[in-house]
Amino acid sequence: MLKIAQIGIGRWGKNLLRNHYQLGSLRLVCDLDQNNIAAALKLYPELKVTKNIDDVLNDPGIDAVVIATPAATHFALGKKVLEADKHCYIEKPIVLKQQDLQDLMKLAGEKKKILMEGHLLLYHGAVNRMREAVQSGLIGELQQVYCRRAALGAIRFESNVLWDLGTHDISVVYYLLNEQPAVISAQAAQFYPQRTAEVVFTAIKFASGKIAHIHNSWLDPHKDRKAIAVGTQGMLIMDELAADGKVKFIKKRVEYDPSRKFEHERFAYVDEGVEVLDYAGVEPLRAECEHFIRACESGSAVRSDGPNSLRVLKTLEAAQYSLEHAGEPVRYR
Repeated sequence: MLKIAQIGIGRWGKNLLRNHYQLGSLRLVCDLDQNNIAAALKLYPELKVTKNIDDVLNDPGIDAVVIATPAATHFALGKKVLEADKHCYIEKPIVLKQQDLQDLMKLAGEKKKILMEGHLLLYHGAVNRMREAVQSGLIGELQQVYCRRAALGAIRFESNVLWDLGTHDISVVYYLLNEQPAVISAQAAQFYPQRTAEVVFTAIKFASGKIAHIHNSWLDPHKDRKAIAVGTQGMLIMDELAADGKVKFIKKRVEYDPSRKFEHERFAYVDEGVEVLDYAGVEPLRAECEHFIRACESGSAVRSDGPNSLRVLKTLEAAQYSLEHAGEPVRYR
């Protein structure tokens, strides 16, 4: 069984800790905050803990390391882990600069180690069911994707809502629409003294003419977690919060007949109802942790690998540039 150490067991790290502990893979945790350590030991009294990262790096019994610390620390920690000849999982965003990510990818390749970013939604049953439906041709040719991830609260000082929430949606857009983007633009609003954008609208245009739109907000009356895909033969709605089926096939489409004499008669609007698409209900984080373990043990590719992370990061950087330049469109390179 793969032996894992985890660095960072705070706000999100505690969820990774729970899963790896339950999977039997966790051997050591490292955190500088005594409150986090105390909380972990209360739940898992036999847990081995340390405040010294060298205890993790120098332990020959540790095969892989999970990093769930503030984003600004990810590159330095990830580099140390890979240099110590251990597989590495880093919670999103994996790093904040393209060059840092490329350096980690190069190092992981040289060491023949797995480098994986925590993109939770790529392991969500609902997102994968939606992707299966798109790839099967259920909705015909995919034309557009739009996502909305919003709620009231969780305003941060260390990053804006694009980097906090938008990362998820950008990864979903590319997972559903596997094309290279052409142009990216973004608009934002910031209302509070910390001057991090609390509301961001991001638009992605593809060379094929397809489009994606993402709305992220910490200032919204409703908690919303949706992705919608529109195709030539139907539509899909993935709603993480829905109680009546998280993935729905909306049997609506537009049929165009150019032979009709009058313009308004050339479009027919078809509505054949709604069908819930079922899928196996597994906790997404558990599926993600199991995916990482399997990849480390077998050497198989991971879904949220370096190239996937690089495309998401380049999109985030382009959108951030656009935010800082009055919404100026940025050509994806």
